[in-house]
Amino acid sequence: MKALNPIIIKQIEDATDNNMHTGALAILAAVMGNNNMVVWLEWIDECHGLAGKMTQDLLEDRALVSKQVMEQAEATYSNFNDIYAAF
Repeated sequence: MKALNPIIIKQIEDATDNNMHTGALAILAAVMGNNNMVVWLEWIDECHGLAGKMTQDLLEDRALVSKQVMEQAEATYSNFNDIYAAF
């Protein structure tokens, strides 16, 4: 099992620290090549901008995507605990 580059983990952490939770998930999904999740996260981010807030529906959609992305990351990376902690 490979480890995710600490530089990417730092990017995820920085995005999270700047309240860019959807963007942090998109970084992880993109690194793993999960383009379907990246597109879904971009849609969530666009809807967030149009609505001016994260609606309950958007939060629920993001939670679904997050679950899938995290499951993939856990199966892919030996340093998943570090990735998880970045969020």
